[in-house]
Order: sequence, then C-alpha cells, then structure tokens
Amino acid sequence: GCGWLWQRWGYQPMFWITALLFVPTIWLAGQLGEAAAAATNVEHVPLRTVLQDRYLLMLLITTGLMGITLGIAIIFEGIVVDALGGGQALIGLFLGIIGLSEIPGMRIAGALTRRLGDERTLLLSYLIFGGSFVGYIMAGGPAILMLFGALRGVGFGLFLATTITTFNDRAPVAWAATVQSLRDAVMFGLAPLLVASPAGLLYDQWGIAAPFVLAVTTAALALIILFVTGARLSPKRALSS
Repeated sequence: GCGWLWQRWGYQPMFWITALLFVPTIWLAGQLGEAAAAATNVEHVPLRTVLQDRYLLMLLITTGLMGITLGIAIIFEGIVVDALGGGQALIGLFLGIIGLSEIPGMRIAGALTRRLGDERTLLLSYLIFGGSFVGYIMAGGPAILMLFGALRGVGFGLFLATTITTFNDRAPVAWAATVQSLRDAVMFGLAPLLVASPAGLLYDQWGIAAPFVLAVTTAALALIILFVTGARLSPKRALSS
C-alpha cells in the first residue's frame, strides 16, 4: 500500500510521515513498566574474561557474517524488484511482506529454542534466512519474489530473536547489556559498513544477482562455522554470572 502512495505522491512525504509515526511509538514506549531491579549480589567478571569466551567470540563472528547478508538485503531488495520489472507499488508490497513475515519468525523462536536448543535454532535461522536469497537469484519475475520475501522475513525474525536470547544466556548478568551492544555494533554497524561498497561494485560489474550470491555465501559460511566450531565448544554458559 505504501509503495502505491509513494508512486502517486513522490518520496518526499515518506520521510515526514515516518517521522510522525515515531510520535505514538515514543508514547507507547513510555507506557512500558519499569524494568525489574538488577541483581546486586552477582559475582563480578572482568570484561577481559568475557571477551576471552571462545564460544561468544564465535557467535560474534557468525553474527557479523549474517550482518553482511542483512546489509546486502537492505540495500538491494528494492532494486531487485525493480530490476525484475516490478514498480514502486510492488516494491512497497515486497518490503511490507518481509516486515510482516518477521513477526511469526520471532514468535516461534522461543518454542523452537526449547525444542531444538539455541544452537540448532540458530543454524535453522541461518539456513532459512540465507537460503531465501537463492530464490532472489533464481527468480524470473517480481511476483515470485513475494514468496521468497516471506521466507526471508521468517528467517530473519527467527535469527534475530534467537541471537538476542543466545547472547543473553551466554553473557554474565553484569555484562549482558554490553555484550548485546557489541552484537548490535557488529551486526548493524560494522558488517553493513564493510559490505556496502564491495556489494555495489559487484552490482555494477555483474548485475543484480551478484550481491545476493555474496549474501548467500556469507550466510553459508556463518552456518558452517557455527556447525563445525559450535560442536567443539560448549554452548552452556562458561562464565560465572
């Protein structure tokens, strides 16, 4: 629906409408209850010790690789619809489907984690999220992209929710927020920064499929690292919390 609106009105209204939508979001956030008081009797663990946790470092590496995959998707998902002949309305529909599909992915994360464990659920999320871009590469038209966009949304929702809980479970209580901030910095900051220019160069040289080949490759590498290395490192919290 929004794609149809921007097609009629142009893109300028999109920015101030987005800004206005943040107003009720801020109000809703203000209605949330106060967080429970942090425990005061937790044993202090030096940050240096936390950063020496090999399993945690491995998770940061795989999360960074998946952040590269995500960065490519954010940049090129609208472009791939246009390249396959879709208009602005289809671009809006495509991105809307992706966003809505993230919700069930996040909702099933807890149940899957209880059934499969954190590591297997992460592996599944890597497979779904990264595998969806194979569909982007093979798609012959914009309509089929909607199906793969839904798969991508479910995969990302599952990946994000499981990643957050896995880092929380691994980190000592005193450093949980710091570890989550580090995860955010790697996933949403460093990874997209590193991949933006190379992915653009791939697009210029070999077309729209090339960046998504890189996205699939980094997701596959993350899956292999987690599968091989995770089997040798205990997924249980190794540090005192």
